[in-house]
Amino acid sequence: MHWACKYIGKPWKSGGFGPDAYNCYGLVHDIYQKRFGIVLPKLLISESDTKTIGVMMKNHPARKGFIEIQEPKEGDIVIMNDYHCGLVIAPDQKGIIHAYKAYGGVVFQKLAIASLQWQLCFIRKAE
Repeated sequence: MHWACKYIGKPWKSGGFGPDAYNCYGLVHDIYQKRFGIVLPKLLISESDTKTIGVMMKNHPARKGFIEIQEPKEGDIVIMNDYHCGLVIAPDQKGIIHAYKAYGGVVFQKLAIASLQWQLCFIRKAE
């Protein structure tokens, strides 16, 4: 069983950083710390203000440590429409995991399906 399965089905919660409920960034934050040992800064912003989320996702100083990539691999962050995020978890299946309010919580989604709804940008921690 894939390690990310334990997250799927967890409910969405505004400001949720886990372990029982998540917002999109809270999910990325929690997995990065627990799975990859990388501590990202907490971004405490209103999920209802998508413009502010977009500005934070694009301009936050912590993002300077990341590079944009074309070929994602497991653990890379996917930014969707500059205001939503998730993680690539199954490159062989071309899938992502993300917490989305409209879906009720954490879901696995194929990249092909996600790309119909969002403009996708992949970033990776610079080495």
